[in-house]
Amino acid sequence: MNAPEKTLSPLALAAAAQALHTLRPGQALTLRPRRAGELCIERGGAWATFDVPARGAPRAPLGDLHLPAGTRLALAAGQRLVIEPIADRGGHAQPLVWCWRPCAPARAQPTPRCAPALGAAAPA
Repeated sequence: MNAPEKTLSPLALAAAAQALHTLRPGQALTLRPRRAGELCIERGGAWATFDVPARGAPRAPLGDLHLPAGTRLALAAGQRLVIEPIADRGGHAQPLVWCWRPCAPARAQPTPRCAPALGAAAPA
């Protein structure tokens, strides 16, 4: 079996490394992340619609947004967003290239009462 770096173009390898996804004109996708993160529009433009939140999910603005290339949109865990490619200014249908970047998990911080003891125990 061939190694991926020998069978994929440099552009395809870069896309795979960034976990880029493509939506073709006429396709739509519903995003409902389990963890908070950021939707990144890499190429093309997106029409995005916030949907009615599910019970217990964070409230989100309802309605439509135009997201041009370069846009970063933060989503909370449980928010629901539908995205689809839109035509460019000339009316030509363009694929939408996007990626999802989850937020880093929160790091535990010592309570003020424990901080001195932990600081004394830290290696020099």
